[in-house]
Amino acid sequence: MEYLFSYGTLQEHDVQNVLFQKTLSGCPDEVTGFVLSPNKAYGIYPALLKTKDSSHRISGMVYEVTETDLANADDYEGDFYKRIRVGLKSGKKAWLYVAKHL
Repeated sequence: MEYLFSYGTLQEHDVQNVLFQKTLSGCPDEVTGFVLSPNKAYGIYPALLKTKDSSHRISGMVYEVTETDLANADDYEGDFYKRIRVGLKSGKKAWLYVAKHL
């Protein structure tokens, strides 16, 4: 089992049901060292920027997912995002989608 941290549309049940054919079970968590970019992916979706300031925090949800779920999420996020492994406030290591270029 893997963990996936979401701060955007992957938290929406309608998106999850289409993408994963199920609603994911998750809990609130935070990732530190990131801020929301003023620039949006594809002009409308939130994107994160890595900072060196551990006081910068982004709230979201962390979900247990399978390798198949991650492959589906990769396809959904498209070419604008890349998936990186990060540590969360809870101590979990999770995958996080960040913009490749802004």
